[in-house]
Amino acid sequence: MSTPEFVTLGSSEGLADVLTASDPVTRCSGRALASDWPRALQQWVEAEVTRGTKIDVLLTALFNMQVQIAAGVVGNVISVGGHEVALQNFRKIVDGQFLKHAKITRQFCEAAR
Repeated sequence: MSTPEFVTLGSSEGLADVLTASDPVTRCSGRALASDWPRALQQWVEAEVTRGTKIDVLLTALFNMQVQIAAGVVGNVISVGGHEVALQNFRKIVDGQFLKHAKITRQFCEAAR
């Protein structure tokens, strides 16, 4: 059985596969997905859209928060000498996954309409 590339927020479909995957990063991500914070983030985004926040403002705020969260965790668990390596890894992940995941999400959203 292959690990799903995309798990719908709030759905148990695929979640068990992610939580039991052989890859430790996939399992860790699955535990985050199963927690409350993705739903809270979704609710914040929906509230901002309803409020009329411009999409570029919303995305800039989101990107800033994501970077600050990642940098905060890095600063908490990695000595200063490893920060550059962590940043390189962050960039590699963004470059490798951002457009791919945005496309998959868009296709899912369009199919759900």
